[in-house]
Amino acid sequence: MATSKRAASERKSHASSGDDERKKAPTEANIVDAKLVAEWRATEKKLRALVEQDATKFDARYELVAAVIDAEPPKYLGGGYKNFGDFCQRFLKETPRAVRRNVLVARCADAEEIKRFGPSLLEMAIQLLVAQKKITVGKGRTPVVFAKVKVPVVRDGDAKLVLLPEASWDEVAEALRLAKSAEGSGEADAVAPVVRALASALEGTPLEAVEVRVKREALSFGNVPIAWLGRFAELVGDAARAHERKRAAREKREDERGKGGKGAKPARAPKPRR
Repeated sequence: MATSKRAASERKSHASSGDDERKKAPTEANIVDAKLVAEWRATEKKLRALVEQDATKFDARYELVAAVIDAEPPKYLGGGYKNFGDFCQRFLKETPRAVRRNVLVARCADAEEIKRFGPSLLEMAIQLLVAQKKITVGKGRTPVVFAKVKVPVVRDGDAKLVLLPEASWDEVAEALRLAKSAEGSGEADAVAPVVRALASALEGTPLEAVEVRVKREALSFGNVPIAWLGRFAELVGDAARAHERKRAAREKREDERGKGGKGAKPARAPKPRR
């Protein structure tokens, strides 16, 4: 009889322990508390409806996504998503890159502007304003009147400012490139290849959400998962070695041109300025 009671007690204790483990947290790190889970559940239904049922409300969807990722800690942890990349891929069904772009656009543009210009062009316009130090985009809304944004362009040899609706995609892209180069925080020609190589290597892995920043020809990284630190180091090393090989080959070609060596291409005469 005593044995039967003891077995029942052990089963009850085991079941209680299992319940406690399930209640601990829906994430592997077990860092989610009941309050965070409740906050996620309060947001999830509305966000899921915007994601799955109403694709027309771009600004409403990504403003809510911004609120989820801006929270400290991020609300998506309460839904069992390990990190930003996991949340993007499993819940939003998008790449982290696309989500970051769309959130940025939703912070600055209204529904009509998004419909008129499209997220990709608006992203470039926002980045241009940031590079020109005309705006700073943080958490929350940073409204911009995009119809009044002026883009520096060169037409028929003359530099001028044109309104964004009158500028072509290539003109906005070139204005952004020049603005980043001028402020020293853009992708310098010598650095851009290693950034692209890293982005390609990280794509499709939990490291896809890692932030790669370039400033004054120096790289910095953010949001590197500890569990993937070793693999991240390998990928960075591979990209760095490939970058050095290309840099050395480029310098060798330039030296040969300078010395007029065998196989060196003759220097082109500079084009006359108009």
